Amino acid sequence: MWIAIPLLVAFFATYLLTPLFMRRVASAGLTGRDMHKPDSPQIPEMGGISVVAGFLAGIMAYIGISTFVYGQTGPTIYILAAVTTALIYAGFKSDEFMFLGFLPKKGRKLQKLIEKIITVQEIIPETVFVAFESPLRIHETLECIEEVLPLHQLVIARELTKKFEEIHRGTASELQTTEMKGEITLIIGPSP
Repeated sequence: MWIAIPLLVAFFATYLLTPLFMRRVASAGLTGRDMHKPDSPQIPEMGGISVVAGFLAGIMAYIGISTFVYGQTGPTIYILAAVTTALIYAGFKSDEFMFLGFLPKKGRKLQKLIEKIITVQEIIPETVFVAFESPLRIHETLECIEEVLPLHQLVIARELTKKFEEIHRGTASELQTTEMKGEITLIIGPSP
């Protein structure tokens, strides 16, 4: 039953932040016309940031309640922390992102998954993908990504939320020479 609290926090944070944010955006002059309604007045753009803020508020409420009220520090909290931290560090516009979990171990299954990324990005070009990968397989994964998505920007985040965290950016071919150890979070950027 307590899971409803973070959902309500996310909803109300978004509900309350959106009008405030939109007023600030409008006063800063960041407005545009709705491309589907050419005769409409100028409206504030970038409202997705308040939605992301509401989503993050809900995640933080979930982590806070499960940790401090119920004493749970299970893998869900680590996954949420790694994904949100990786998205922030990556610097991509992440209104739309998909969490893929751990990538497939087999080369053919991995290649099919990466081909599906192309399909999703044809429909929603700004989609960012977040996945976990083993340091033992990261170079094979980068080779596969280089074959299918050679121009995509990637971010490899290592040991997120820990003392020795590292962030590496570049295309798959540029990241091939990087030595990786520890937990790896891979972010595949939007369509170039």
